[in-house]
Amino acid sequence: MRRVIVTRWLALACTVSFAECGLTFAEQPKSGESLDEMRSGAKQTPRSAAEAEYAFAQAAEQIGTRAAFLQWFADDGVMCTPQPANAIETVTQWPESKDTLVWYPSQSYTAGSNDLGYTLGPWTYRSADGKQEVDGTVLSVWRKLPSGAWRVVMDCGVPHAKPASLPKGIDLANAENIVGKVETSPVAEWTTPVAAAEEQFAMSVAKSGLPATLQRFATADVRVLYTGAQTAESLEAASALLTQHVVGKTFRHVFTNQSADGSLGYAWGYVGNSKAAKPTAIYVSVWRKFKASAPWQLVAQTYQPLVERKPKN
Repeated sequence: MRRVIVTRWLALACTVSFAECGLTFAEQPKSGESLDEMRSGAKQTPRSAAEAEYAFAQAAEQIGTRAAFLQWFADDGVMCTPQPANAIETVTQWPESKDTLVWYPSQSYTAGSNDLGYTLGPWTYRSADGKQEVDGTVLSVWRKLPSGAWRVVMDCGVPHAKPASLPKGIDLANAENIVGKVETSPVAEWTTPVAAAEEQFAMSVAKSGLPATLQRFATADVRVLYTGAQTAESLEAASALLTQHVVGKTFRHVFTNQSADGSLGYAWGYVGNSKAAKPTAIYVSVWRKFKASAPWQLVAQTYQPLVERKPKN
């Protein structure tokens, strides 16, 4: 789940096998508005995932977190609770609240085909009575619908201690390289399935371990999120983080998707140990291809443990 409103849901998280999750949600919206009415307010037409994220955050300030989430998530959008769950069904269970949640994107990229993007940035939750404040970082994946509206399709954030300094928000007026160029190369040269990269990544982890696999597949400035830890902002820091927090050597992706131009993709799934009955964590990976002939590279990843794990000594 995106933010520390997530702490309200961690107690509801089920323990699952790799094959299933038992979470079900049937409760109707608690507001006087119908679900359709609450979701009709997101009428803006952002030009990128970064613009959409800013509009989403602004909506949360104006109409409240619950209403904004119902407006800006896709019908099939998934959030980590930490178990993957349908976002709309989950959010309809949230009670009305005056607690606040603020966030902004500090990193983003939108594919040149302008149909898929991701954002990453800090968030802060404050209770209405001022007694609780929690910080964290969120990774979100956005897809443009046929209607032209951008909606969140995957949202996984982690809580952690307040960092010594916060990253700068994206300056949309002066931002460079947050939207890809329209490619002139034949589409076939770009459309290597991101699922193939996921499978290669999984095989490498099984053979060589996760830190070594990151060295092979990730960019030098990869971002890795892990519950309770400060965001790793380099390949070296990511390797150190995942050496300390051992999640397992068996990766199984559940879902993958990519942009029409084949330059951006994402996946989510479970990680654990091959002989274990249950997974250790849920993961989300964001991949980019920087050239038609280049391999997929990992640019962002998040891990949310499903069971208590002690750091490796």
